[in-house]
Amino acid sequence: MARQNIPDAGDWINSLEGIMREQVVEAADRFLALSVMQLNWRHQPDKWSIAELLQHLNAAADLYTPRLNKAVTRARPVKSAQRAHRNGRMGQLFIRGLRSKKTFKSPKDFEPDLSNIADPHAVVRDFRQKQLAIAELMAKSQQLDLQRTRLSSPSNFLLRFNLGDAFAIHTYHVKRHLEQAQERIQMSGFPPA
Repeated sequence: MARQNIPDAGDWINSLEGIMREQVVEAADRFLALSVMQLNWRHQPDKWSIAELLQHLNAAADLYTPRLNKAVTRARPVKSAQRAHRNGRMGQLFIRGLRSKKTFKSPKDFEPDLSNIADPHAVVRDFRQKQLAIAELMAKSQQLDLQRTRLSSPSNFLLRFNLGDAFAIHTYHVKRHLEQAQERIQMSGFPPA
């Protein structure tokens, strides 16, 4: 593989941070304008509402943030010769899965409360705060060795990712569910404002 095809780690993490910040702020603003009924609406009884999708992302952030924070704290600065970032095999597998339309069973710790959420707007505000905190960790990682710093998945301690892959997995996980939330808004039967 030619060297120019491998992204610079700083540029790569900067693009992930930009994706996170843009999609989180835009989605939170859009969802805060929705009614309680709209946020809690399910198009099928076994499919999550917008509020439940966001609650799921909040649960994931609650479990990932301490691990990411610890990894960022212990990561070493990267040497200029090691600036290229390559996804690990497990990271590639997870990223590819999150970018596909394939459905997955969510780990139990990540599942939302499947009852009507009394204050879905609080869920949206929490979503914005938690995801922007992760984007801030990405910003702090610009000059860190994303390749050699590793952390385990909160859903399965046997799954280990490098820090760069963990940030990418989280970003594409958020992106995937925000796209699903947007699809809910565009469905026939979505409650009027």
